[in-house]
Order: sequence, then C-alpha cells, then structure tokens
Amino acid sequence: MHPLAKASLMIRHRPDGASRSRQLNRSAVLGRRRRRPAWGASSSPERLEDRTLLAVGPIDLGMLQFFGDFAQDPQAPADYKATGGTIQLGLSPAMGEAFTPLVDIKLGASGSVAFTVGTADPNFTVAGVSFVSVIQGTPDLPLWSTTGSFRFDANALAGEGVALTSGAKEFAIGAGDFTPNDIRFANPDGPDTGDSQIKLQGVLSVLKLEQPPLNVLSLTVDAGDFVILDSSGVDLTGVSAVTGSLKLGGLGFSAEDLTGCPVIHCHRKLLLDQEVCTTRRRRSPRCGSPTPPT
Repeated sequence: MHPLAKASLMIRHRPDGASRSRQLNRSAVLGRRRRRPAWGASSSPERLEDRTLLAVGPIDLGMLQFFGDFAQDPQAPADYKATGGTIQLGLSPAMGEAFTPLVDIKLGASGSVAFTVGTADPNFTVAGVSFVSVIQGTPDLPLWSTTGSFRFDANALAGEGVALTSGAKEFAIGAGDFTPNDIRFANPDGPDTGDSQIKLQGVLSVLKLEQPPLNVLSLTVDAGDFVILDSSGVDLTGVSAVTGSLKLGGLGFSAEDLTGCPVIHCHRKLLLDQEVCTTRRRRSPRCGSPTPPT
C-alpha cells in the first residue's frame, strides 16, 4: 500500500470514533509550494529602519529657528541635515508671534546644513552655502558664502556675534562699500521677535565724501558700532579706526597724522564735522562736537 494511502486510512479510522473523516493533505507531507512574488516586488523583507524621514521646519536650535526641508535619521532622531534648496534662519519666536526670517541659507549643488538638537552647546555646520539677508523693508543683500565647512555657534549668532574669517560679500552703504567680518542676530525690543535685526561689523571703504580733499578712507565698524539691517532699512551707528591718506596744498598726510575727528551718520551719508581737524605736526584747538543730523 502507498504510504500516503496508509496515512489516510490511519486517520480515517481514529480510535476516538470521530464521525468526520479527515484526509491528510498531500501538501502537508510533501511541503507547500511557494507562491512566486508579483512582478517588480522584492522577495526580501523591507528595512524600514534604513529610511530617512523628511522633517519640515520650524526646528529650534538654541535661540535660533530653522525653516525648510531636512532629512532626519530614525536611528538618530536629534540629527537634522538639509542638502538642497533654501533654508530660512532667524530668531526663535518667544511670544507665539510669526517666525521672522533674517537670512536665506542658499545651498549649492553639494551644499548642506546640519545640526543636532537638544545639546548643551547648540551649533550648526554649513558647507557650500551662501547667506542672503531677507529682512522685509530692506533689499536682499548677499552677506557671506563658503565652499568649505564652517561651524556656527548658535548662541553666539543670537548674542555676541560670530567672526567671519573669509567669504564676506561687499555691499554698498551710504557713500562707500561695506565688507562684514562679524555677524549677529538681535532682538532690540524683545521678547517679540517681529522687529529682529541683523547687526554687522567690518570695514567701510568710503569712496567719496562731500568735503574733499578726503576722498578715500577705510573706516572700521567695531566695538559698539554696527551696520544694522532691519525693517527700516540699512543704518550705520558709528565708525572708528580711520585709515587712509589725504593731500592739503600738495602736502601728503597719512591717517596716523590725523587727530580724532567726529564722523556722523546723516541720511545714510558719511559727513565729517564742519570744523577743520588738525594734525599732530601742528597743534590747534580741539575739534568741537559733531554737527547733529538734520
């Protein structure tokens, strides 16, 4: 007798007297035939853990807020990275107000913005990007760019400032051209961030003044002075460390020979004090107080 038939007979005549006959399925003995996967389907199990999640801002990092498309690794959910498009950056809203972007971070073909949230020392790293100011009421101004990697301290950017070692973009202001070497975000009338600013320090090259013969000067904007970008436009609060030269009656003088003369900001044009300043070689009465803006 065939083994399968014998197995079937043994099950049909069970000693417990069950009335329902059961036939042993042939496939139970020989094995079930595997179903061929549908066309185009993978026969291996899908590894969902390898997928990256798309996180769309806002994302807070210290006192800053990013808005844009970031990739997020499920295995490291605190890590965010953007590798294309434009990321907006500004101060994190504190009173439920709308986010006010201060700069657009424009990513190049191989550009990136990456950071980790929830750390004691928040920072972000950029590579292959450019910073463009996008404050409403002020023309968009390219401020800085880098092809390599650069790390920003998030708290310093929202506080005492970050030094820009290279890549600064020159732009026109008043009667000259300004090149930043330090950038920070400020909230002058906080806690609402709706009037937040970009404050820059650097070097202002004055190409033309209204009172010759001083027509080429380099003015350092540092210490407590800033070029400020906000909703009212571009403003210069003051200058220091004058460098350059002048000629008077055929005699040449360097900036080191000049006494400190007040320089003021008036209608976005640099004006020298109306009184004539002297040189160290020939002492004269002290320069008076600066002429107030009109």
